[in-house]
Amino acid sequence: MLTLIKLTLTSLFWAGTFIAGKKLGGYVTPALGAFMRFLAASLCLLPLLLKVSAGKRVGNLPTMAWIGIAGIASTYLYNIFFLKGLQLIESSRASLIVATCPIFITIVSVIFTREKLHMLQIPGILLGVIGAIIVITRGQLDQIFSGLGRGELLIFGCVTCWVVYTMISRRIADRVPPVTVVAWCCMIGTVCLLPGAWSEWTAAGRPIIPFYAWLYAGYLAVFGNALGFIWYNEGLEKIGPTRTGIFINLIPPFTMLLSYLILKETIGLPTLIGALLVLAGLFLTNRPVSVPRE
Repeated sequence: MLTLIKLTLTSLFWAGTFIAGKKLGGYVTPALGAFMRFLAASLCLLPLLLKVSAGKRVGNLPTMAWIGIAGIASTYLYNIFFLKGLQLIESSRASLIVATCPIFITIVSVIFTREKLHMLQIPGILLGVIGAIIVITRGQLDQIFSGLGRGELLIFGCVTCWVVYTMISRRIADRVPPVTVVAWCCMIGTVCLLPGAWSEWTAAGRPIIPFYAWLYAGYLAVFGNALGFIWYNEGLEKIGPTRTGIFINLIPPFTMLLSYLILKETIGLPTLIGALLVLAGLFLTNRPVSVPRE
């Protein structure tokens, strides 16, 4: 039960990253914004990493190679796609595209890890995705594919990166603690982002970065990365990629809720219906299944 609560809060935190990322993009360029985010996240996670790995070996060479790939995918590439995509399309539309992650996670899990689905998980996943679509389109389903352009393709790049990160994290979950994986991924991403961030900052005349930019980057670092990634990895370890991935469908309803509270946007009937479908999908996907005795 505690794992499910943590994953729900993770979805809430990640919904906030769409608003914070949009705000951050108004102050700094994409690579610089991503570098600020993961520099702050690395500083937050470093003490935890030192505590967890004190006197212990992080992992063998293949494990570290997997962590390196996960770090490049989840921090460097994901956030370049994320911040550049948010400069071109609305946060709500971006969150709809991200809501397709559970579908691809499930497909990859079934194909490559031979994960078995019980009879309620497939309709649960479909209900969650349909609910997310209704929330974002406000019931106008014909607008899903209208105007598919560069911004949408960039956010689909985020989906690809997240599927890669999810499967790698699940693969090494029994070898490396979640804090270790997340901390190393953040530090790897910070190093990869440094050249691009320096180039963008220098090209802009090395301006002083405003306080609010650091504030938004701090939210992305603490809630989007430090807590969110660790709890997500714990979910992968305890309940598997399919059941964990379905919580991503909560991001669009939460994004709408935060938009209502922060940006004063209205919540209509389609939003409520979509949110109920998402909750129904979560219930079906995470419902305990009894195993028959031989």
